[in-house]
Amino acid sequence: GRDSVARLLRSAHADEPERPQACRIDLRLRELMPMLAPMLRADIEPRLEIEPGLWPVLAIGTAFDDVVLNLAANARDALPQSGHLLIRAANRPGVPDQVAVEVIDDGTGMDEATLARAVEPFFTTKPLGSGTGLGLTGAHAFAQRSGGSLTIESRPGAGTTVRLLLPRAV
Repeated sequence: GRDSVARLLRSAHADEPERPQACRIDLRLRELMPMLAPMLRADIEPRLEIEPGLWPVLAIGTAFDDVVLNLAANARDALPQSGHLLIRAANRPGVPDQVAVEVIDDGTGMDEATLARAVEPFFTTKPLGSGTGLGLTGAHAFAQRSGGSLTIESRPGAGTTVRLLLPRAV
């Protein structure tokens, strides 16, 4: 499952430093896509859209991989029947320049009360034993550690978009 994939990725990148550094997330996302299939169901269609010329970002690569896998698992769990999972990465010019990485599903979505608590440690809507309530908390902490941010947009019945904004590496 997700934990074994995360362990495999960590061992493959064991020599990677534990501080944010220039990271080509376009390459990392392409490497992750084949690993999503075993953790998704056959009725979920994963897609990857990467803007051409995507900037490198400041991040810890293995932590980025774990965050994307966790967000994909959350999307899977929000899709009770067939659905779509889109991972999209695009440059966001500005002050400062950032790269947006979005994990988008067309699943059940969250109401305002759930959304307000979504990044709280140990808060989960999953049945007992099915989730730790640390996935979105970890994604939020990763974004902050990288000098970026995390936002979540969701509506009941209309799916969820989790957006990581990561600083451009210069």
